[in-house]
Amino acid sequence: MLNNFSKVYIIVNIKDKDQNTLAKTLGVHEFFVKDYIYAAHQYQYSGVEKTLLLLQDYNLRSVGINDIGTSDGALLKELMVKIMMN
Repeated sequence: MLNNFSKVYIIVNIKDKDQNTLAKTLGVHEFFVKDYIYAAHQYQYSGVEKTLLLLQDYNLRSVGINDIGTSDGALLKELMVKIMMN
């Protein structure tokens, strides 16, 4: 998931929106570029940034940093709700 949002973040910040250029920059086939562009329009810059920060925070919590033993399933549910609320 982090990899996908990182690619969306690149699209939000890149000036040249040509699909060939984006495919090469992202390292994906051209067919998938439209999905990343759609996600970039849906989340905008601030939404993508918040989601990346959430993913980082929940990654740390999943290994026990800043967390008091919440189960992985509960962490995942909480993360998904927060991402959808962005």
